[in-house]
Amino acid sequence: MPTDLTVPAENSESSQYALIVRYAKSYSFSRNLSVNSISIQSDHVKKFLGGVFRGYPGTATTLQRVEFHSPFTSFIHRWDRLIKAKDEITDPTTKEHVDLLHEIIYKEIASNLSEKQDLVKNGVIMYCRYALSNL
Repeated sequence: MPTDLTVPAENSESSQYALIVRYAKSYSFSRNLSVNSISIQSDHVKKFLGGVFRGYPGTATTLQRVEFHSPFTSFIHRWDRLIKAKDEITDPTTKEHVDLLHEIIYKEIASNLSEKQDLVKNGVIMYCRYALSNL
């Protein structure tokens, strides 16, 4: 057994949290760690994301274990839909949990969102703009 193993993050204590965020060493010049994956444990967030990702290939939010991995492409594709749905939340618990997810994901994909916006704005990815808006 390797001597540098840590205690698994998922246990009876961690099951009380809305999200489990796993970080990994980053080889970026701007930060030491980046988010490797996020496990969604909150039923509020699962239900919210069910609407956001409805019809998105390969994404099922009704599973007992819902997990997203870097580079979080599905969030980039559905970002506008996520923001619109987030603004319509009325339940305070759902809002709190979704705001937390939004904060974490946004930090990870902000530069990709900016690049996507620039490409669409300049007509470089017209076809993808249509495809992305319909995913």
